Amino acid sequence: MTQITELAPEMASVEDEATAVFVGKNYQYYQKKWATAAVKKSPLSWNWAAFFLGIIWLVYRKMYSLAAIVFAILVLDVVIETYFPLPESLGRAVTWAVAALFGWFGNIWYKSHVDKKVKAINAAFAPEQVNIELAKQGGVNAPAAWTIGIILLILLAAAVWVILSEV
Repeated sequence: MTQITELAPEMASVEDEATAVFVGKNYQYYQKKWATAAVKKSPLSWNWAAFFLGIIWLVYRKMYSLAAIVFAILVLDVVIETYFPLPESLGRAVTWAVAALFGWFGNIWYKSHVDKKVKAINAAFAPEQVNIELAKQGGVNAPAAWTIGIILLILLAAAVWVILSEV
C-alpha cells in the first residue's frame, strides 16, 4: 500500500490522511479543488471528467447511489423521449445543461461522498483496519465504469432503433 507521506507530505491532520488513503492517487487534485472552493466560500469548482463522462465518472469514483439515481432518470428520460420527442434544439440544450451540472457539482458531490465514507469507515472499523478498509472502499472502479459506459451505449442504440423503426 502507498504510504500516506508519499501521497501528500503536507497533509495537516489524521482526517486528511484518511481522505488521502480513500481517494488514492488523485488526492492532490481533489484536495486542491476542495481547498480552493473553501477559500472562495463556494462549493462549485469545475471537473472536466464529470462534465464529459457524467454517470460513468460517478461509477468510476464509486458513487453508486447517485449513479443509480441518475441512471434511473436516464432510463425514464429515454422512455419518455421515445414516445414524446423533444425538439432537437431543446434536447441538445438539456444534454449540455446536464453535462454542465456534472461539471460544476461533481467535485462537491465527490467531497460529500468521501467525507461520509471516511467517517463511516472510521466509526465501523478498528484503528488497525481503517486504512485497509479506506483503500478497499475508496479509489476507483474502472471495470464498473467501462460496464456502465457499454450499457449506456446499448440503451442509446436501442432508443435510436425504436425511433427509427417507428419512422
